[in-house]
Amino acid sequence: MAYDPKALVRVSQAAVAAGDMCSKYIYATADAAAVVEAAAYATDKRLKKGDIIEASMARGGTPVTKTYVVTAVSALGVPTLALQSTAAG
Repeated sequence: MAYDPKALVRVSQAAVAAGDMCSKYIYATADAAAVVEAAAYATDKRLKKGDIIEASMARGGTPVTKTYVVTAVSALGVPTLALQSTAAG
């Protein structure tokens, strides 16, 4: 399958600093995690550096949920996702 922008839903937003917002999204897809994690999987200009995406994947088989942070966004709106670790930093 391909990225479906309708499956990306913003569930919350918080002000980090003046004019700087951080959003949390939920994304549901039948795609496997490896597909979602591939470079240039998504193109979505709503995403900003620092946003959080909780993704429910492989919904047609054995579902898995992972949390990602957007580490960069290209001028074309292609985000770079990093798997969020649980270790404090």
